[in-house]
Amino acid sequence: MSFDFSNTIQPMTTTATTHPKGYYTWPIIIALIFFVVFVVNGSMFYISIKNAPAVVNDDPWAKGLAYQKEIDQENRAGQLQWVTTFTITNDLVSPEKSAARYLKVHVTSPLGDVTGATVTVHSIRPSTPNLDTKITLKEEGRGIYSGDTTLVYGLWQFEITVKKGDESILIKEERTV
Repeated sequence: MSFDFSNTIQPMTTTATTHPKGYYTWPIIIALIFFVVFVVNGSMFYISIKNAPAVVNDDPWAKGLAYQKEIDQENRAGQLQWVTTFTITNDLVSPEKSAARYLKVHVTSPLGDVTGATVTVHSIRPSTPNLDTKITLKEEGRGIYSGDTTLVYGLWQFEITVKKGDESILIKEERTV
């Protein structure tokens, strides 16, 4: 018995399988997207670790207490029923130049004029903090307190503090002079 293997065994041919054009493009694009996401996230992580947030306020508890005291002073004016009239004499000649201003505060209560108090006016320039001033007004009598200061033309915020004995009030006003 003899076997004929010539018909059953075929020689191996090496033909390359051809893929359509762009077959490898999509896997490369997907890999690049993941790579870009990895690089961007890594960069943000590195920047966040390198630039850790600094302390915003050295003593937040004390600042919070001071702010609460300010709120209490504002509310106290209504409780005491003290009324302040704040006037500024405008001696401005030219808008570009600063000029002397005459500040006057009249403080009254339901019992009459508030005399013997200490009145301070803190002038705050929101756009230019180096122009801020704080002056103590002199008592003229009958609840009228006055003083001179120099203010440039523009928007100002005024914090008027009236202290008499243990009582203290704070009035805030915003004006253009």
